[in-house]
Amino acid sequence: MAFSGLVLLIGWVVYIRATLRSLGVIGITLAVALFGTLFWMIIDWGIVSANNVVAVTYIVQVTLCLIMATGMSWSHIRRRMSGQIDADDVDD
Repeated sequence: MAFSGLVLLIGWVVYIRATLRSLGVIGITLAVALFGTLFWMIIDWGIVSANNVVAVTYIVQVTLCLIMATGMSWSHIRRRMSGQIDADDVDD
């Protein structure tokens, strides 16, 4: 159980670090605002009740997954849109 938890923690750290490097703080803030607004509209339109804890939990988890997936693939998307290649800064 401890080994599985450690593997999951390492995976989360890798994904979060890649998302932070790819999107940056401003990009993550914009992604949270975009998906948060979508979540707000879903509740406001009455598709999901705010009192339904299970549905809200799933929506929040999907939102986190979408933000992480956007962060993981953003470099590829930017390269396809602009033709520019991203490279990490390497000290000589």
